[in-house]
Amino acid sequence: MNRRCTAIKISGERCNGNATRGGTVCFWHSPDVSKRKAASAKGGNTPTKPPPKVLADGEPFKIETAQDITALLSDCIQAVKTGELDTKVANCVAYMSNIILKSIDNGTLEERIEALEELYAKKHTVP
Repeated sequence: MNRRCTAIKISGERCNGNATRGGTVCFWHSPDVSKRKAASAKGGNTPTKPPPKVLADGEPFKIETAQDITALLSDCIQAVKTGELDTKVANCVAYMSNIILKSIDNGTLEERIEALEELYAKKHTVP
């Protein structure tokens, strides 16, 4: 037969939940769950969840070309494979790299259009 939880609810009534094996209270009234709920309510990491791993190079570098992005992503892939970098952080780096790559492409395209416009203007000016 299942034993009932011995905890008293806020309303003053006894909890109707089943006690856990070997315990006197249900899962929700367990001290372990209470600690995790309290830590979660404060907005902090629960003791069972370590903070994400990030690369602590310290040396910022400029990303100006697609080759720079390739090198960065290659480093991130290796760091994820070895467990030095959290996958969420790597995903963020990849997302931002994609934005930078599009920006680089747009800048290159604008330069090419300006050069073509200048060439067109030179050829089609009336002497």
